[in-house]
Amino acid sequence: MGLKSDAECLKLLHDLQKTSRTVLTQIEKLETLLRPLIAEIPATERQLLEFANSDHDELVLMLLVSANRFGKLTRFGHCGFKPTLPDTSLQDLRVLRNLWEHRDEKPMQSNGKWRETRADNQKWLRECYGENWALAYSLSVGAIEVKIGGRLSLSALKVEANHWLDPKKPSPTT
Repeated sequence: MGLKSDAECLKLLHDLQKTSRTVLTQIEKLETLLRPLIAEIPATERQLLEFANSDHDELVLMLLVSANRFGKLTRFGHCGFKPTLPDTSLQDLRVLRNLWEHRDEKPMQSNGKWRETRADNQKWLRECYGENWALAYSLSVGAIEVKIGGRLSLSALKVEANHWLDPKKPSPTT
């Protein structure tokens, strides 16, 4: 993969900005739905929400699918574009997106173990959740922070999205 032209870099930046606007819209919708619940949670507590085909569920999936593009669009560092999310968050994002998007095709067993998923997803699930893999399908909601699967922070996704929308960002160069 060689250097990209200015036109290719501008298109990539445009794609990142479009993705950013989509991610911010999805986060705002999710936060709006969660706002009444968040208002009731004391600042020192967290609640774990597990969803099954609810409005929250669809929004989380749309958010994960959209935000996953940050990693895809910046994977090779073309045009000097690098995500602000650490590699661990990009991995969380990729695996959570994969699990949420394909869960109807590979349903959970009653014991909470995922069937027939890729080996790297299984390893990640074991490392993150032990035997309680179903937590990957939850929102950890606190007065200060909301996390998908108890790991992926909505505020970190906002920072990433706003990073690409910042008008002070220098133009791409080859």
